[in-house]
Parts: sequence; C-alpha cells; structure tokens
Amino acid sequence: MNHDSEKSDKLSGNIHSAFSVVPKILILFAVGAFTLYLFSGIYSVGSSEEALVRRFGKVVKTTRPGIHFALPPPFTRIDKVKTKISRTLEVGAWISKEDSRALLKNTPTNSVIHNRYYLTGDKNIVHLKLILRYRARDPGKVLFKFENLKPILSDITQNIVIQILASASIDDVLTRSSLIQTQIQDKLKTRLTALACGIELQGLEIVRPHPPLETAAAFNDVTNAQEERKSSINEAKSFYNEIVPKSDAEATTIREISLAKANAITSQAAAEADKFSTILTTYNKNGVSTKTRMYLEMVEKVFPHMKKTIIDNKVKGKIKVFLK
Repeated sequence: MNHDSEKSDKLSGNIHSAFSVVPKILILFAVGAFTLYLFSGIYSVGSSEEALVRRFGKVVKTTRPGIHFALPPPFTRIDKVKTKISRTLEVGAWISKEDSRALLKNTPTNSVIHNRYYLTGDKNIVHLKLILRYRARDPGKVLFKFENLKPILSDITQNIVIQILASASIDDVLTRSSLIQTQIQDKLKTRLTALACGIELQGLEIVRPHPPLETAAAFNDVTNAQEERKSSINEAKSFYNEIVPKSDAEATTIREISLAKANAITSQAAAEADKFSTILTTYNKNGVSTKTRMYLEMVEKVFPHMKKTIIDNKVKGKIKVFLK
C-alpha cells in the first residue's frame, strides 16, 4: 500500500509540474507572437517609390525611400506609389507597322484603323497616335482623388487634340507635326495643373500622322510636289545668294574705277583751264606777240625736223628768219 501511495504521489507531482509549465509556455508563445506581429509593421520603400501611411483609413504621413515602421494591420495600411518611374499612355488611332510600310510604298493594303480620327480646320481627316509620358507627383491625389486616371487622362488629351487640330490644316499636321505637338503638350500641362490630379506630364509625341489610306497616294503626290517646290525655291535662293554679292562687288569696282577716272579727267580739265586762263591773260596784254609766238610754237610742233624760213610781208625787203 505504501508503495502504491508513493507512486500516486509521484504521478500527481509530475502532472502538477507539467501543468505549471504550460502557462509559461503560453506566455512565451504570446510574447513571441506579439513580437512577430510588431515586426510585421516594418516595411521598406524602394528608391523609386513613396508610401502613404493610413491609420484607420486616414493618411497620417508620407514616407520616402528607406526602412520604416508603422503599426501593423488592421491599425495601419501602407500604400506604395512609384513616383520616379515614367509611365506611358497611348492615345488615338494607329495602324500596324506592316500597313505603315505599305502606306509609304503606295501599295494597297487591307489595314484596319481604329474608329478614332480627327477633323482638321480645312475639313480633312487625319489619323494619328499620341504617346504620353507621365509620372505620379502626388501619391495621395493619384490614389484617392482619381481612381481611374488613365481614362481621364485619355479623354482630356482627346479633347485638346480635337481643339488644336480644328484650327490647323492637314499640311500643318503632316509636315509640321512638331509645332502641333508643342501646342498640345502646353495645353495639356495647363489643364492637368488646373485639375490638380497629382501627375506630371514629362513628354508627348505624335506618332505617324497620316491621311485615310484611300487618299494616301494623292496626299503623297501633293507632299512630293511641295518638297520639289521647296527644293526649287532653295536652289533659287542659293543661286541668288551666290550671284548677287558677286554682282554687287563688280558694280562697286566699276563705280570706283569710274569715280577715279572722273576725278582724273576733272583734274586734267581744271589744269588745262588754268593754263588756258594764263595764256588768255597774256594774250590780252600783248595779243600780236602772243599770237606770233603761239603760231611759231605750233609750226615747230608740226614740222619738228625741218628747216623753216619765215618771211614777214609787212617788212620791206627780204628778211629771212631761219628756224632750226
């Protein structure tokens, strides 16, 4: 009996010891679970992201890239938004690359064009596609103010394109698309700023503007004719720029030579006039002597190498004057 009683007491002690350890294990388990729960509140934000911390649905702060801690769910929710990565959005009609090559080669093609098209100011139809590049600048507005941002952005862009092209010609769209592109981009930036939708437009590109395929060949002919016209005008301007300066230089040289000759002739005439005035003054003082002297000088010039005899008829007798 004593032996059985000892065994019973020993078993009872073991059971008591086992049950006394259970609360400790439960406490350790609870502490471990709570610790893991707290650790679940640690989160990381990538280098291209920003995170919105919401506590009971209300945004309490925005965190930058790095390691952060917040109360775990259900108390807190973390929403990450990529703010430094560009996103793209295609707007408008387009055709495939194969159909585009066929269009450029003026070969028939059974391409399918989307229903969207635009009407220009001169009542022509043009198909084009736009590619927008944008990024989220304000995560809060992107997440909560505009749930479906892409359809809204597409509709805004479509409206602006319709407005701009309504005041442009088909030639402007096909040959000066960069100008149209700048106008659309500036107006879209203004509209997005007014909406305060939390995105930043980084760029816009018009891709493959083209007329309907049925009229593409005729438009290509017109475009080629315009290019030939521009080429002819440029050649004419080049010829003008080459010839006119050369002609101006020649004209300047001729004017300078003529002016020099005119000055020389004027100077010579002035000198001869002065000489004549001197002779005239002398002649007026003693006309007969001057006249005789001039006559003799002229005879000497006319007959330079001859012996000359001059007889004065008014003198009686024969008086001979020899000139060598």
